[in-house]
Amino acid sequence: MELKQLKTILDKHINDLSIKSAILKEITILSADTYSLYSTNLENLNAVEGQQEHGQTIPTIPDSSPDQDQVASQNIPSIGDYDDLGELGKGGMGSVRRVRDRRLNRRLAMKIIHPNLLSSGPSAARFVEEAQICAQLQHPNIVPVHEFGKLPDGRMYFTMKEIKGRSLDTVIKTVHSSVIDGRFYPTKEGWTFRRLIDAFHQVCQAVGYAHSKGIIHRDLKPQNIMLGEFGEVLVVDWGIAKIINVPDLASDDNAVVSSRYGSKYETRMGQVTGTPIYMAPEQARGEVDKINAQTDVYSLGAILYEILSGRVPYQGTSMKEILKKVKSGPPSSLDECDSLEPIVPTALKDHPQRPPRLNLPEELVKVCEKAMARRQANRYSSAEALGEVILSWLEGAKKREIALAIVDEAEELGKRSKLLSRDSERLFKEAEASLKEIPKWAGEDVKGHHWAKEVEGLLKLHESEQLELEIEFSLQSALSHREDLVEGHEALVKRYLSAHRSAESDRDEGGTIKSALRLQHHISALPEHNDLRHRAMHYLKGTGAISLNPSVEGVDIYLDEYVPYHRRLIPKRIAHLGQAPLVEHPIEMGSYRLVLKKEGYHDVIYPFQISRREYWDGQDVEGVQQPVHIPKQGEIRENECFIPGGWFWAGGDENAARSVGRRQLYLNNFVLSRFPVTNRDYLQFLNGLVDSGEEEEALKWVPRERVGRAGELGSMIYGRSESGRFILVTDADGDVWDPDWPVMMVSWDCAQAYCRWKTKVTGLSYRLPSEFEWEKSAKGVDGRWYVWGDGFDESYCCMADSHQGRRLPSVVDSFPVDESVYGVRGLAGNMSDWTSSHWFKNWGEDEDSSTRVFRGGSWYDFARFTRVSQRNLYEPSRRLSVVGFRVCRSI
Repeated sequence: MELKQLKTILDKHINDLSIKSAILKEITILSADTYSLYSTNLENLNAVEGQQEHGQTIPTIPDSSPDQDQVASQNIPSIGDYDDLGELGKGGMGSVRRVRDRRLNRRLAMKIIHPNLLSSGPSAARFVEEAQICAQLQHPNIVPVHEFGKLPDGRMYFTMKEIKGRSLDTVIKTVHSSVIDGRFYPTKEGWTFRRLIDAFHQVCQAVGYAHSKGIIHRDLKPQNIMLGEFGEVLVVDWGIAKIINVPDLASDDNAVVSSRYGSKYETRMGQVTGTPIYMAPEQARGEVDKINAQTDVYSLGAILYEILSGRVPYQGTSMKEILKKVKSGPPSSLDECDSLEPIVPTALKDHPQRPPRLNLPEELVKVCEKAMARRQANRYSSAEALGEVILSWLEGAKKREIALAIVDEAEELGKRSKLLSRDSERLFKEAEASLKEIPKWAGEDVKGHHWAKEVEGLLKLHESEQLELEIEFSLQSALSHREDLVEGHEALVKRYLSAHRSAESDRDEGGTIKSALRLQHHISALPEHNDLRHRAMHYLKGTGAISLNPSVEGVDIYLDEYVPYHRRLIPKRIAHLGQAPLVEHPIEMGSYRLVLKKEGYHDVIYPFQISRREYWDGQDVEGVQQPVHIPKQGEIRENECFIPGGWFWAGGDENAARSVGRRQLYLNNFVLSRFPVTNRDYLQFLNGLVDSGEEEEALKWVPRERVGRAGELGSMIYGRSESGRFILVTDADGDVWDPDWPVMMVSWDCAQAYCRWKTKVTGLSYRLPSEFEWEKSAKGVDGRWYVWGDGFDESYCCMADSHQGRRLPSVVDSFPVDESVYGVRGLAGNMSDWTSSHWFKNWGEDEDSSTRVFRGGSWYDFARFTRVSQRNLYEPSRRLSVVGFRVCRSI
């Protein structure tokens, strides 16, 4: 293309002489290749023009704005070389209008100085300065300035990129409105707490860049931060920005800086410049010479305060009041910040509930506090330094999101595991119930379907257990991504709480210790204010309380704790609690006893157990608190033990023969003989019958050898004197029974006959104890495994391995360790005891009327049978060398 042709095209398309001259001047120094490319583009432009002349369609970028039709209209007013599309807003220095650049067909924002400020030299100079500052701050997070000029009426203007979006303060409110139970959740628009902090980081970068160019913003606030539709973060309104080491131009007392809080918050330029709520103390005091980059850092800290709390740092009814607060001290602590209160119906306002505390990152709270330090020297040195700390937190927050996703996945696995566990339990129960109805002799063709259910249940149980392991690994994996992940530690605390409760309930000491150690580790990783942390700590500490009201006044109460000693528990005096009653007396978890004393009354041993955070109040099955009976002197006879009414833990020992499941039972007051009925006692009974002319009765109940045929009586083991009285003689094995051995080889019927006789001669209603009266007398209320505690040694009771020589019974006051909390002796060994109870296998099952229960270990038994919860059964007519009895009465 010839240069002449090029000039023709330029004349046709470019009217501005200065632009045309510049192009021609540039063309004269172009290389040949560049000139060729330049001319080709101009030819294409000429070709396009020709197509338009012939009615051909030219592709253009569509304008999707709502003003498209309006712009196309010929009635749009002009403002200089631009189309005026309406006002966007007003400020103290001027107004901002939306305009269309006719030459480039783009929409811009045009800031125009107020006409009344044209005569003010400082104001006009500040307007020019703002345009120059914005133009020179070329940063992605600062709005670019395109052009500066004057309108025909003399008003100065500059054009900028138009921002479509919302201000930061609007988004802060939206994010905080999505807080549930003190936690941030994503908004409908996709805003999250982390995204807010990311936007704040970009603001720090922009301000840090401005500081590097010697510019201080001085009016940083959420309203001056715009968030675009496509993720843009822009710091706007540099109208009162200050150039470092340059005198302030704001000397016109008529100019004001507007605030989103209305006219009462506006400040005059030349006095205190900025928005009071976000001002640094030195700025609020008007100390212009002290304003530097750290002044902006304070304002950034105030913005972060609002992001974290959803509230402005200071509140007041006037600018004067707010300025006074800013100058006098820091804002309210973020550590005490609650969620914004929800809007509630008027009818519910009479019962307000405190909103949950916000779950704020401690690092950001500390960052905010440092940025808003009262003394400039204590703040971050620059916005850039603040931004680096925020970036570090964001990188951690990204790891946190990855870790949270793992926690969420683990939660879903947990739901699936629970479903599998429930299905497994259901299948086992269905199969068990069905198989009970099927005769044992039936074949696999009948039982096979139900066995298949058992197998299916077992598979589901295994899958559930596998998922539980996977959950554990997942949660630990989440913590490897973010060690301080609150949600991860909370999930593990909940798991270990459940494991600890289960282990403690099963009396699994190893499992209890292991889960407690894990609990303590994850509890300590939770923030101080975390509710689960406090609940779990209280759970581990286990503090409870006891209330007690004796049946008489003036009772002194002594507290003993059962403490470990040589594999057993012994009472250790802790305190004298004064006189009754006790009302919600706090006490740590553990096993205790109260010793109740009053002159003229028997001492009462009242054992109790405080489980985790348990309140022991002595209520009966109807929920009524029953007074503790204090027996008068003589009400309890020699060698009798008083067992006060109340709850105790029965059964629950899988290692005890035929133990029932663990359950709490309530029993009323009763008295049990300290020792089993001895040969001496039994001889008195038989000879009493003889003396009263009931020899035939005595011969029925005398101890006898067992026989092989029902209905026959074996040989008598006791002998008879010449006078006809029963006496001890050498038995068939060559042993002479000691008078103070427990009686044996007596049937349940013999025991019943003895009770009838004792009732007759004493006038007191004696009977055999029920099996659970026997069990409570043996173990007390804390569910211990043995009479003396949870440990075992063969020397503690008369059992198979307690003898150097032959196994034989012992005198009833031997083995002093074999003594219960109430003082009852010989319950773990020496002789088992008949009880009044019919046999049943487990709770809820029918009793067997043909059998009776006997309890306790014996001189012939091994360790397993010395456990308190072990149970045995026999026909009431049977006589055994290991079974005797002891008597009981209600009181």
